[in-house]
Amino acid sequence: MGTMPISPPESPAVCPNCGSDHVVLLAVSRGTPNGEQRPGERFPAPSQSPSAVHDPPGHSNHTSSAPSQAPVSHDHHSWSLSPPSERCGLRSVDHRLRLFLDVEVFTDAQEEFQCCLKVPVALPGHPGEFLCLVVVSDHRLYVLKVTGEICGPPASWLQLTLAVPLQDLSSIELGLAGQSLWLEWAAGAGSCVLLPRDAKHCRAFLEELADVLQSLPPTRRSSVSTTEEEVTPKHRLWPLLERDSSSEPPRFFYLRVFLVEGPAACPVSLLLTLCTLYLLDEDPTGSQAEHPPPAVSGEVSVKAPPSRPGPSVRVREQQPLSSLSSVLLYRVAPEDLRLVFYDEVSRLESFWALRVVCPEQLTALLAWIREPWEELFSIGLRTVTQEGLELVQ
Repeated sequence: MGTMPISPPESPAVCPNCGSDHVVLLAVSRGTPNGEQRPGERFPAPSQSPSAVHDPPGHSNHTSSAPSQAPVSHDHHSWSLSPPSERCGLRSVDHRLRLFLDVEVFTDAQEEFQCCLKVPVALPGHPGEFLCLVVVSDHRLYVLKVTGEICGPPASWLQLTLAVPLQDLSSIELGLAGQSLWLEWAAGAGSCVLLPRDAKHCRAFLEELADVLQSLPPTRRSSVSTTEEEVTPKHRLWPLLERDSSSEPPRFFYLRVFLVEGPAACPVSLLLTLCTLYLLDEDPTGSQAEHPPPAVSGEVSVKAPPSRPGPSVRVREQQPLSSLSSVLLYRVAPEDLRLVFYDEVSRLESFWALRVVCPEQLTALLAWIREPWEELFSIGLRTVTQEGLELVQ
């Protein structure tokens, strides 16, 4: 008697890192097929008021002056919270986190997870920035503060800080060089700033959010304006830019980076013009606009007077391009660099130790600064690659 071969059961999809089946992937993206959202377009969105969940007694805001990728832990990657390389990665979520959101965070029984992003966030009235998990459902946008090591039950390291109905979102602005997102709701009654610092991640999240808003039912849609930050004579950086008599816009390079000082790293902005390099302290929400930090001797304090509370800026340090003597790079730390300056008058050397969020930013920075420097000195800009940071610390 013949026998019928029996096919083995299909193996469930497992995580390549830990061998478990803990990752849930939402494969269908809502909205337009290509998911593109161009700055300046208006898309539907909808009007309840957002609810802010305040810190319980004994808990601080957990502000971050160090690189905003902290806190992390040894099993951090098993939570699938690292910024994804592809846009579809924003829709994947660990099943433990999904359960926490469904049970502890989402308020409507039929509420469905759409996407999330681990990102530093700045809120008006809160000093500095702090690491958060920004979660978008088909009803609300949630901001959950990361309060400790990403380890164990989500309730032990996530704290709900803000819940905004999607129908209340009124405007979204893509920040300078695509490195931040300003979200505003309830006709300007509330706002927050997301600071991915990486234009790819920033634009990917914006596209995902746009898709969710476009997929809302007509009863929960309202008009949400999307814009892109432009540098005009009223912009906060305008007084620092060099302009000539031509009608051409001023040339500059802008990058949100971290200034490394010993074991600490604080967020700053790097502004390069054809003649000057600036390190800037910026308040993304403008919450300190009425009381800016005191400027030390030789510093310049400027701020724009936008119609809404906007970012303020203070020059932390500046160097003429002619003082730049070399650039140090590191093989084991491809996101770190050191700009070395030499003052011909005082015969003193100084440096800025900086950290970017991806090697591509470092490449773009060097490419931009090399042209005016080499035009000034008619020689190649000296770059030195060392093995490790410990050689120069």
